Amino acid sequence: MTIKAHTKITDVKVIRFKELEFVGSIELTWHEGGLMNFSKGGGSFTEVYTAEGIVGIGPGIEIDPAYTQ
Repeated sequence: MTIKAHTKITDVKVIRFKELEFVGSIELTWHEGGLMNFSKGGGSFTEVYTAEGIVGIGPGIEIDPAYTQ
């Protein structure tokens, strides 16, 4: 059996879930003036595509809009 050591990633997509409702905020005790926001829905997951046709999924990440096109 031959095991291929390298695989070529052809695309990576972050799929966002729709935020359904903003619930509220609380002030952080460890960061004066800082807020933690809560909502229903939201979040994301990541899809990774390879040249062999394999699609993997993983945890989503929060992307700062300043870094996207």
